[in-house]
Amino acid sequence: MTIMSTSNRSEERKNTVYNSKLVHAQSGDLVGYVIDLSDSGIRLMSPEPQEVGSELELRLELPEQINGQDSIELTAAVRWCETDIPPDYQAIGLEVLNATDEVVLVLATVQGMLSFAH
Repeated sequence: MTIMSTSNRSEERKNTVYNSKLVHAQSGDLVGYVIDLSDSGIRLMSPEPQEVGSELELRLELPEQINGQDSIELTAAVRWCETDIPPDYQAIGLEVLNATDEVVLVLATVQGMLSFAH
């Protein structure tokens, strides 16, 4: 498994004050908790590492309904993965690949509801 870190980002990220769950879309198994997000990326804290370069089909559980939805499905690529603090968790950077207008709108709404500038 390749594990690498990068801080190259084109958009300001927002730290969340409520950590939404990110789960596998098909199984519902926990992938991790959202730490911060932008319109095109998510950083999460996860109990399990993810392979850099892999693509994941995910469901973001929303803190409240947005446009009548309790969750939104995302396709994301793992861009980096590193040991976090506490060391039994991984910090993982995801790039949202299906950033449709609807996905961007929901992510922006979540940012506004749950975040403060980083």
